[in-house]
Amino acid sequence: MKKLKLLNLVTVAVMLWYCSGPIPDPVSVTPDPPKEEAAYVQLSTGQSSAVSVGYEKKEMTFSFSTNKNWTVELSYGSGAASWLTLNTKNGTPGNQTIIATISENLGETSRSAVVTIKAGDASANITISQDAFKSEFSIQQKVIEVEAAGGTIEVSVTSNIGYHATSSVDWIHELGTKADLGGTHMFSIDKNESLQKRTGAIVFCNDENVCVPVEIEQDGAAALISISPGILEFSSSSGEKTVDITSNANWTVSQKPQWCTLSPNSATGDATVSVSVTENGNTVLREGKIVFSAGSTTAELLVQQ
Repeated sequence: MKKLKLLNLVTVAVMLWYCSGPIPDPVSVTPDPPKEEAAYVQLSTGQSSAVSVGYEKKEMTFSFSTNKNWTVELSYGSGAASWLTLNTKNGTPGNQTIIATISENLGETSRSAVVTIKAGDASANITISQDAFKSEFSIQQKVIEVEAAGGTIEVSVTSNIGYHATSSVDWIHELGTKADLGGTHMFSIDKNESLQKRTGAIVFCNDENVCVPVEIEQDGAAALISISPGILEFSSSSGEKTVDITSNANWTVSQKPQWCTLSPNSATGDATVSVSVTENGNTVLREGKIVFSAGSTTAELLVQQ
């Protein structure tokens, strides 16, 4: 029992001695700094990283988003430099756009450039390829039909290079054009006095010596015939009188009474025709019809005796 009490006293004494010693300093804990967001450059939905355009001048908008201040660089892969310009070279975080102006490519080879958007250690590329110049020269109309009376016609030309028009005949005349480069050209066609159908051509040739003809087909004039006077009156005795024929065609007498004789009974163009009648032995007036035909056109002369 005495030993137990002695042990307790020793324990208490040790504890008192420990507690009466110096108090250790508190441990200081420094928190880790916040982790910086990784930089990114993201092309907008629908924005392709490879764009192809024709040779024509063009303006394009490229859209992207980034979380850092950004810069843009332009490098040319092929073709002469400075054919592509950008409206800005840098910007701030957020949704952004860049406008690129592409000049016309009149060269014989295609060309390309790369637009690089950089934000921190992130980047995105947009490759732009432009086609070489390609001449266009076409005319849809191959044949144009014109009435014998003539008139004005129009020919539509599609072209991106210079060209000129010439006529193969003297009855087609150029009036002018509604456009300097391509467009609608106007021509006047003279009246066709002939009965025969005629053809001519308008030939368009561009600066590359490529020529396209447009054939003009004009109807022949309609056959015409007229008689003056339209009535001849004779007494009962035999007799002779004349009529004048006006025509632009070959004509012939296609019908007449047996008691009438004509001279000539066919000819070409204008003529004077002698009409002779035999004596009318009857006491009744007689009359007959003489028909002159020029193609499908006819003229009638009434004869009374």
